[in-house]
Amino acid sequence: MKNMRKTLSVILSVVLVLANISLVAFANTTTTPEYTTSEDIVGYSAALVERVDLTNVPSITERPNDLLGEHTAWKISTAEELVAFAGYVVFDASYTTGCFAGETIYLANDIDLSSVENFIPVGGWATTGDAAWAKIQFRGTFDGQGYAIKNMKMTMPAGVTSFNGYVGFFRNLGSGAVVRNLVFDENCVVSCGDYYNVGPMGILCGAIDTNMAASTNLENDTVTISNVYVQGKLIHGGGTAGAIAPYAKAAAVTIDHCTNAATLEPSTKEITDTNGDVQTAAEKSAKWGTSRGVGGILGIVGEGTSASKDKPNKVIPVTVTITNCRNAGKIIGGKAPAGGIVGAMTTAGRPINESNGWTEVSGETKHLTVQNCINNGEIGYVHDTTSAQGLGGILGLNQGNGTQHLVTIKDCTNYATITDSPVVTPDPVPETNPGALVNQIANEDFIADANDETKNTVIPAVLTNNTSAAGQTDATLEQALWQDKVAIADPTPAPGGDTPSGDTPSGDTPSGDTPSGDTPSGDTSNDNTTTQAPETEAPTTQAPTTTEKKSGCGATVALIPVMMVTLGAAAVALKKKED
Repeated sequence: MKNMRKTLSVILSVVLVLANISLVAFANTTTTPEYTTSEDIVGYSAALVERVDLTNVPSITERPNDLLGEHTAWKISTAEELVAFAGYVVFDASYTTGCFAGETIYLANDIDLSSVENFIPVGGWATTGDAAWAKIQFRGTFDGQGYAIKNMKMTMPAGVTSFNGYVGFFRNLGSGAVVRNLVFDENCVVSCGDYYNVGPMGILCGAIDTNMAASTNLENDTVTISNVYVQGKLIHGGGTAGAIAPYAKAAAVTIDHCTNAATLEPSTKEITDTNGDVQTAAEKSAKWGTSRGVGGILGIVGEGTSASKDKPNKVIPVTVTITNCRNAGKIIGGKAPAGGIVGAMTTAGRPINESNGWTEVSGETKHLTVQNCINNGEIGYVHDTTSAQGLGGILGLNQGNGTQHLVTIKDCTNYATITDSPVVTPDPVPETNPGALVNQIANEDFIADANDETKNTVIPAVLTNNTSAAGQTDATLEQALWQDKVAIADPTPAPGGDTPSGDTPSGDTPSGDTPSGDTPSGDTSNDNTTTQAPETEAPTTQAPTTTEKKSGCGATVALIPVMMVTLGAAAVALKKKED
């Protein structure tokens, strides 16, 4: 009996040891990579996408039949439905003031526009006779659910007003608009065609303009763009361009977790002027000057006023907050300044000038904040005049003036090359008007005319904890561009397939106060920097996780707990018998 007890004791001990060993050690495994992106990544992140069950959500083509307004959510599944949606926005703007306000549009899958020869913007083209170009605007919520717009071709046709271009997937985003979780693939191309001096051009949208002018309410007139990933190419006319948005005016704008990997370049189309001289579109657009800009995320922060001789104090407020965004595309301006994140911060008010009756207005009406953003794309421009320009890794040119600091740049890093020798004619550029102003973070050395004391003085930006790392390796870039390998889980259909409301949350992004915390090392000597960034090590790229699939004796190991219980019971029975 004692020998039996000893034997059972040994067996039980072995079982207990085995139970504490990982089951994987006993299994024949196969490893498959499971690429993920985290919510704190700078730029677009698939981890922020939460897809909604669209089982009972009607198609957008059913909207004209919804006369009683029973539905507030719609889905788009085909290219034909997307084209129809673009037309509905035009109809709404012409006959109502709704423009999809309070309604949500969902993509149900990737939308391939290969069959559409020239996609018309959501809201239509700004035609020659369309004086109220900002009137047609999308004011609802568009949730791409992490799906992609593929093979979109958009070229400005004849008859479009080039001055007020407003060219982009969305013609214009107005009060209350929300766009999130949307991808544009590498085959998307937006072009100015035969035009030059083209007004705002973008891939996501042609402008952010609520059309409220002096009556703008920054609490109500809001526009939010989050978690958008742009690829492809934007061929602009040398004026105002931005991959996400070229122009922001009359709104409180928030742009968060967006990535641009598209190339922005001026048109090389040759144009013959009345003297028979041949110039490219970008050279021909020289008259736009420094009041325009080209940026990887945003082209310019628009007017702080539309003052005139008759209305000298017509103030148009606008604030822009850009957080957790990344530019990985090549950004080339025409004559306009160029920046990795923002092209230019334009003047806040009009200068005092007796000839036109304008008076200066307060700089309190316009602000730009850029925080925790990264530029990886090459920056440059080409122009044919001697006017001062700007190139910057984060901000191409700061012209902000008035009574306050209008620009704040914090926790941002530039890794990219800033082209310090753009093509300039004539050459050399006069010293009083430098043509190649270069700064790794923000260019503020703007002298419109050193001999004109009536010009407004630019208020330097508040630069805090930024890093100049040109030529260094960004360990976070590869992970940020992994998006095509990331699988987004589809939702489990809800009981009864409840229709989501227009307010259904979908991957709300962190607030703009999210600190960077991982500023890579590099040269942190920025002009006008109030706080110098400490030297820290560059973050390492997150390795892909693996999913282990069990087979073979793994099933046998799963019986160990059963064996433990059986042997334990046998030991108890023997003990009782012995007693």
